[in-house]
Order: sequence, then C-alpha cells, then structure tokens
Amino acid sequence: MQPKILVDYLTFTVGARCYLEQWGEDVDGLEYLADTDVLTSLCHDWHFGNLQLMARKGLYGYMYAYVGGGITLAWGGCDTVLIQLSGQGCRLYETLYPDLDWLTLIQQIRAYKVHNISRLDIACDTFGQLSMDKLISYTFSGRYVSRFRDYLVSIGTKERSIIFGAPSSRMRLRIYDKTMERLRAGRSVVDVPEKWIRLEYQLRDNAADSFISAWRSTGSISAAYFGIMSNQLRYVKSKDEDNPQRSVMTTWWSKFLGYADKIPMAYKGGLDYNLDNLTKYVFDQAGSSIRAWLEIMDYDMDKFAGLVNNRNLNIRQQLLLDQLGVSHN
Repeated sequence: MQPKILVDYLTFTVGARCYLEQWGEDVDGLEYLADTDVLTSLCHDWHFGNLQLMARKGLYGYMYAYVGGGITLAWGGCDTVLIQLSGQGCRLYETLYPDLDWLTLIQQIRAYKVHNISRLDIACDTFGQLSMDKLISYTFSGRYVSRFRDYLVSIGTKERSIIFGAPSSRMRLRIYDKTMERLRAGRSVVDVPEKWIRLEYQLRDNAADSFISAWRSTGSISAAYFGIMSNQLRYVKSKDEDNPQRSVMTTWWSKFLGYADKIPMAYKGGLDYNLDNLTKYVFDQAGSSIRAWLEIMDYDMDKFAGLVNNRNLNIRQQLLLDQLGVSHN
C-alpha cells in the first residue's frame, strides 16, 4: 500500500468582525449575541452542517465554547473566533464536508484580514515501507543527520515512538507504531493494517506558515512534506562526524523520500465507520451476552427494544443512520 499524507490537526483563528457585521455595526462583540445565532453562522460558513455540538465552559480565554466529535468552536471576549479540529475532528470534518479540499480551506482561512493558524499537524502513514525497529536502532546509534537537537525514544507494551524536537519548539516530528496504538485501543486485528508507521509533523505558528507556503508554491502536499523531511532528517549508513552532510543516506530512507512526486493530494479518509464496523463491534464484543439475555427473557424483543431505545447515539452513529437514510430521534 502506498503511503498516505493527511491533515491530522488544525487550530486557527479568524477575525470576528465579519460575524458582527451580520447583526449590525452597533454590536460590540460576539459575547452580546445569542449563542444559537453565532453557532448557526459558524456551522454554515465552515460547512459543519447540522453537527450537534455541546456547550462547555470557555477555554483559551474565550467566553463561550462548543465541542463535539473532536471539533471545537470558541468565541467571545476578544476579536477572533477559534476553530480547532483534532485528528478525530479532521476525519469527522471530511465526512461532514465531502467536497473538502484542505489546501483550499487553508487559503480561505488566510484570506481573512485577521487570521492565524496556530497549529497544523501533517502526517504520513506508511505500510511496510519502514521498520520501527530499524528506525529506533539507527536513532539510538546516532546514524542520522538532523536539524533537530533533541529526541526522545519510547519503547514499551503500549507505545513505540521517536519524537524529534523539544516540546516548546515550533516544529516537532513524531514517528510511531500506529498498528500498536490501534490494537491497544481495542481495534480488531482484522481492521488494523500491519506495519503501519506514522511520521507526523506538529507545526506551530511560523512553522505552520512555512509548510503552507511550500504546499501552495508547489501545489503538492507530498512535495512540501518530503522536501521538508529531507532537510530535517536523514538516516545514514554511517555518520561522517567531520562533515555530516557528506554522510551516505541509507537505501530504505532514500526510497521513502522518493515518494515526493507520487502523492500530490492530501488523503481524505473520513470516519472509519460503517455498518460492517458496527455489526462487528456489537456481536464480537457482546454477541454472547446478548444471546444469553435473550434466552433468559424468552426472546422478548419488545423488552429488548425498550431497553436500548433510550440510549444516546454518538456522532459517528448519528452520521451512519443519516447516511443509510434511517430516521432517529
């Protein structure tokens, strides 16, 4: 399977003035507007549709915030509106907004007179192209040339990862065993690809702007990603301490960097959830318990339905019902 590059976190702010103007120049701030008015306007403008968001206490200094499915909207108390998409939020956004093109969205953000992209995570998923054991071994033995000064290696039953860059730096690179992470989270072995390694940039402020500029100028997310990677990190056969730049790169890392011209668009995965996933989860996890309960209750399906009808649906379940055209309360 060819590597995939995806947007895996995005936090940005835009000026609030355009929203204030919808209610007249006499309005001094979004905190004076009804929550439902602001929320409806934001969901419309940023293509969140009818996403059900729950109110929570303000965060990051904003007076109001709504969250759901890894998506956060916040406003009030300052002259900007904040929108944050976690990894889960990015996948949900791709599901809610099928026509989404990530570069076009970023250009839309930057078109605002007042804007700031404070965090952008860009991940590359590989499937057998790299070995986590080899990456850790080469890192420990110092067989790499990098602009990063610091690294942290974690090896255990829950995680295998390499993090380049300090927590306070504008750019960090995290390389980790995604197969292990998914299996530890309870995913079925059948549903998780083998030898899945993710190499993810965490970019803040100016570093995010630099990546976006490279993306825009080349028109290719892979050219930006691998161009920066070749400048930031190279694994080598042996390191020339006198002149590190003369160190000969390993064949396996050279092949990885060679995907630069082969992945022009950001991969849009959307939510990894469908009827098959739902069926497997219900009957693999609780099938025998359901059967035992039904045996005891002489297969009283009315009672069974009564017990589950009041259960709340999460975002993924609601979207699945909508996709299949099933009405729900």
